[in-house]
This record gives sequence, structure tokens and C-alpha cells, in this order.
Amino acid sequence: MDVSRFPKFIRDRIKDKGLGDLVKESIELLTMGGVTPCGSCKKRQEVLNDLLKFKAEIRKNDNEE
Repeated sequence: MDVSRFPKFIRDRIKDKGLGDLVKESIELLTMGGVTPCGSCKKRQEVLNDLLKFKAEIRKNDNEE
């Protein structure tokens, strides 16, 4: 997913991450670190990262040269 049009503070936080990384961070934040990741958690993270990876691409407008 191209995040180049996202606001800079969001773009800097999620670039070069995947959906699995965001789910992991969300769980850690919501449980205040009370949940220890297990093997299944790491497998889920890898699968979700393979499905959706965020990348920051710089696009050039057609009007600019």
C-alpha cells in the first residue's frame, strides 16, 4: 500500500512496516504490555505482513517536469 499521500507523522510511523506489525503494536498498546507474544502471534504477524506491506513511494505529478 502506497502511503505517500498520508500525513507525514503517520507516514513516518508506518513506512516499511506491514499490517502484522501494526496489529502487534496495537495489542501491546491496548494491553499495556500485558500479553506476551507466542508462536502463533508471530506467525500471524508474518502472514499479515506478507498480505499488506506499507511503503513510501514518491510520486511525481504529471504537471511537473
